[in-house]
Amino acid sequence: MRFSLFYTKAPRKFNHKPLYYSPEREEREKQRTKMGLNPELSDEDELRIKLASRWRKEEKQVFEDRFRRVKIIVFGIVVVVTVYVVFFTDVLENIIKGLSAH
Repeated sequence: MRFSLFYTKAPRKFNHKPLYYSPEREEREKQRTKMGLNPELSDEDELRIKLASRWRKEEKQVFEDRFRRVKIIVFGIVVVVTVYVVFFTDVLENIIKGLSAH
């Protein structure tokens, strides 16, 4: 081992994970597993995940409802324009005359 005046070693890290047994905790984890919940997550974390999932579903449903409304509006506009062109303009008659003239 060398001796140095200005160099000191960094202290070693202490890495100890305490081990203990809690029958209440184990029973609680079994119950959570039976209910289909993740036993490692706390109740608060589980609630956060459920809320986030529900919000995403509602957000997706809102988007689908908006998309459905837009499709209905566009379809309605196309139908109204088609009815107008067929019954109230001479465009269709001109097309038919042009086709029959050839």
